Amino acid sequence: MKKLLNCRALLILVILIQFCWLPVRALDIYVSSAGNDTWDGKNAVHNNNSGPLATLQRAFFIAIKSDPQLANGEAINIFIMDSKYLIASPVKLTAVNQSYFIHTLTIKPYKIPAVTLTGSIAFNDISTSKLPLNNIKFDEVFTDNSLKNYVRSPKTSFFTLTNFETKKTGTGIYDNKQLFYYDPEQVSKSIGLADLKSGHFGIIIYANWTYCYRKVDSINFKTHVLYTTGLNNSDYSPWKKGVRFKLISLSSASVANADASVLSQYFNVSPNSSQVYIPVNDRIFDITGSALNKIKNIRFENITFEHFGYRYTDRSIDPNPSAFTEDAAIMINFTDNVVFNKCTFKGIGKNAIWYYKSNNNVSVTNCIFSNMGAGSVKVGSPGSGNDTKILNNKVNIDNNKITNSGLVVPAANPIFVVNGNNISISNNSVNRAEYSAIGIGWGYGTIPNILNNVTISKNRVENIGTGLLDDLGGIYTLGMMENVVISNNIVRNLKFNSYGSWGIYIDQGSKNITVTNNIVDHCQSAGYMQNRCQNITVTNNIFANNTGGQVQFGNFKDNISLKFANNVLYQENNNPTNINWSSSFIQSDYNTYLTQNKSGAQLNKLSRAATATTAAASNAISTDKDLHSKRQQVSSRINISSLNTDRANSFKQIDTTKVGFQ
Repeated sequence: MKKLLNCRALLILVILIQFCWLPVRALDIYVSSAGNDTWDGKNAVHNNNSGPLATLQRAFFIAIKSDPQLANGEAINIFIMDSKYLIASPVKLTAVNQSYFIHTLTIKPYKIPAVTLTGSIAFNDISTSKLPLNNIKFDEVFTDNSLKNYVRSPKTSFFTLTNFETKKTGTGIYDNKQLFYYDPEQVSKSIGLADLKSGHFGIIIYANWTYCYRKVDSINFKTHVLYTTGLNNSDYSPWKKGVRFKLISLSSASVANADASVLSQYFNVSPNSSQVYIPVNDRIFDITGSALNKIKNIRFENITFEHFGYRYTDRSIDPNPSAFTEDAAIMINFTDNVVFNKCTFKGIGKNAIWYYKSNNNVSVTNCIFSNMGAGSVKVGSPGSGNDTKILNNKVNIDNNKITNSGLVVPAANPIFVVNGNNISISNNSVNRAEYSAIGIGWGYGTIPNILNNVTISKNRVENIGTGLLDDLGGIYTLGMMENVVISNNIVRNLKFNSYGSWGIYIDQGSKNITVTNNIVDHCQSAGYMQNRCQNITVTNNIFANNTGGQVQFGNFKDNISLKFANNVLYQENNNPTNINWSSSFIQSDYNTYLTQNKSGAQLNKLSRAATATTAAASNAISTDKDLHSKRQQVSSRINISSLNTDRANSFKQIDTTKVGFQ
């Protein structure tokens, strides 16, 4: 009997060992444009009623239904079998009567390196064929790796207002009639009077840092006035004579059976373009849980999202800085652990991703964004004040490459965080954007806003501003926030239209911020700007060859407690600082002021550090190897060791080898 019991125990042990060695099982769901939503989606090859599904919407439904039945440790995969898969309408995922997914759901390619989800129809050889686009409305096309808007007037530049008036039509803030006066000769050259009379137009106005869009209610051709209604622009950014604007045709719904001449006339597309992508959809995913039923554990991997459009409508877009009301192609609300990794976004007409309300432990990592109509990643809910129930928490935006932003909505930021807790923005490269590259806060001074524990580090920000807008920053903060660190970033080459392009811009109401170990150079305004802020520490930075000076302050009376120490300020041909350092709010100590063409003795006001000689300046920042070398090259380290200062060793060398997209 004892021998029998031992045999049974041995058999059970063997079974347990075999069970433990079994690989983790997964539910695999297959999607193909050749599939069918009546099949079960559980096989890559069709056999009876089993085979790939046709839509992602159906795949999500099956995943939700199957999720509670899976054992602990199992996973769900949705495999997309096509190299290019059309999403003709938005895919919606909403909370039902349970929190899901319990298991991780991954959307990824099947047996191919990557898959492209597209919102457009591609056409080859447009010069010889009609485009079968009956009743499809589109307001931009993608071609030659660029986005082309449906802009009739003008195609490549702007109109300018000859005058502006506003009239109140009621007691509300939106009860206003605007009168935009235009130059008839200027307009008729680009549009033609006949087209303007027969057309249905909207107007886009660019003033300082704001972008506004309105449907034109009517046109007075005798007095040359365009009439709109709605909210006026702010007193800080007024509409007036000389302000630039464009006119957008709203008649695109009538573009049917389009051919090469239509694309050339309305979109400035060359007939020789080898391929044109015309968007039929502007929203990719709408992932929306609820406070009680959050959507959990969704992962997008190795997916390319390409050519989703932007729709101009009769709905006005009121002037709002950083375009904070503009939505995204992927909207995410009330979720946990929804992440994007190694994905590519190309030619998105609006923002790409918006973690809007109450998202926790979410991330966008190792992704590439190019030719964006607005921005790339948005976080937070504008105007939510101190409502803790809808805050985002633990957001990671890391190691992404962002190129060409603001092609449709120029005031948008490539990376934009309104409110939330525990936000990390690191190792991103942002190149060529119309407005501020990384913007956080937007509580406007003392208006309640919760933004805590933000790290902006090791980002490379270059070529920001094309001269379209004003009052922008490479890294920009605005409003109430706590425990913000801006460190080890490279910011360079910023431009404005008429004023204001600062490398690091700490604006109204910002407080409790540390700015350290950054290199800022060749901005059209100053390298560092502070306006109406409190408890700011700026230490161990290099501000060099910024045209408007290395440091600038706004309203001195409202700036409280600035510690400015151990920084290097360098100007090749001029005084490296033109700031009145006598204000009592500045604690300035052990900074080094350098200039090549002056001994610089007069530059040292409050700092106890001695100024460097011309020779020391030349050694510190080499013409050939360092800050004013080729714009795309940065030496691995800035040589500070030769500076003749009281505390030369107190400046820590800044390692630039691991800054930006890796």
